[in-house]
Amino acid sequence: MIERYHWPRTFIVVGAPQVLLALFFHLTVPSPKTAKPTSSMFVDVRTLAGKQPLRALWAGMFVSTIAAAMNKFLPSFCAPMKTPSCSSSLEKSPCHLLV
Repeated sequence: MIERYHWPRTFIVVGAPQVLLALFFHLTVPSPKTAKPTSSMFVDVRTLAGKQPLRALWAGMFVSTIAAAMNKFLPSFCAPMKTPSCSSSLEKSPCHLLV
């Protein structure tokens, strides 16, 4: 289809029925009545933070995020660098500072 009609026309052909279907649902399906919240969000967060398994999950997510960030940063940080010197360029790595 893309080869025949090119990409802009393909987006219109594929997207137009979806827009019409969304408009149909918006006009025909009634939206549900929402209830007013009985407590504040801070009370809910405090209640959730009081549960030990959820705190452990949050701690694991924090540690894995830091580990993933370090996994992206450390290879470029520990790569050998050429530093200018009087005699020649020596390869040095700052990773000896991490040990």
